[in-house]
Amino acid sequence: MPSPEELAREKIDPLLEDCGWLLQNRSTINLSASRGVALREALLKGRDEADYLLFVDGKAIGTKEAKPEGHTLIGVEEQSGKYGKNLLDVYGKWRDPLPFAYESTGVETQFTNRLDPDPKSRNVFAFHKFETLLEWLQPEHQLNARLANLLNTDQMPTTNLWSAQIEAIRNLEVYLSADAAQVRVGESVIFSISTNDGRTHEYRLNFGDQSPVVQTRKNRIPHTFKARGNCTVSVTVLDDPSHPGDEVRIRIGPPRPPGLPSWTYVVVTLAAAVLFYKILKRATRRPPVRPPPPPHVPPLLTFHPHWDSSTAPTKRQENIAVNYELHFDPNVSKGRYQLEIRGPVLVTSMRRNNA
Repeated sequence: MPSPEELAREKIDPLLEDCGWLLQNRSTINLSASRGVALREALLKGRDEADYLLFVDGKAIGTKEAKPEGHTLIGVEEQSGKYGKNLLDVYGKWRDPLPFAYESTGVETQFTNRLDPDPKSRNVFAFHKFETLLEWLQPEHQLNARLANLLNTDQMPTTNLWSAQIEAIRNLEVYLSADAAQVRVGESVIFSISTNDGRTHEYRLNFGDQSPVVQTRKNRIPHTFKARGNCTVSVTVLDDPSHPGDEVRIRIGPPRPPGLPSWTYVVVTLAAAVLFYKILKRATRRPPVRPPPPPHVPPLLTFHPHWDSSTAPTKRQENIAVNYELHFDPNVSKGRYQLEIRGPVLVTSMRRNNA
């Protein structure tokens, strides 16, 4: 199974080929095969390896470090800078250390031009062509270097400029902006300062919330407001007191409500589970099984004759008077009339049979 870096190289290889670079392995190196060659896993001093070593016209001009997709590229330029200084002596090089370095995941790519007065990595959409890198080696094509060497306003020639042009050049413009116009208490907001002359000045910032005034030469200053309200943040240029500076308004809202503690989520989850179990149990509950009704028992008829042995009939055909009582079950309705009519006969027959 390929490693994450190998998967990243599968995306990086076609990007290099699209920009005119010829990909080679170190076992089959041939720097004369093309003007621009990207050598995979090139050996360096100290048994290090560069994921890609870039050659133009047979001489090394830069490195490219591959990282897995999702890996942060912040700080990787230091590793690329180390590779640019540890090149083997067998390789020719345009500059020492190598002037250009890339760091890429196949999705995100950073580029560092070490010929800049203040080299910093920046995101790029694609790799540069080898002709572009070769052109940037010339001093007249280094825009940042030329900007850093611009004449001061008091050194610029004014013989061929109109008075309005001279005033526009000499007047400094400062712009202050914030990455959010509305924040909450405890949240950080970043203020950015820019000027029209491209130079770094010394600034003084007043955040308007009774916090200490900040004096800095940085162009990006973070700040955290501790009270709600409307604040006017202002900046002034210390090395040009005549400039009025700039300001921006920030609205600070109430702090965010604190999140629920972890045990609250546990209790709520358990309560929801118990409630769901009860609902499920009720939905799947079967109706109770009723026992079958008892079998039908015919009503009982009981005779209570009022005689004893002295008054019992002695002859089979003797006519006697019999007092009797008939006790019926409350549910007896059918045939009650026949029992009342034939009762004496039945009693007599029963008595004779018993005798």
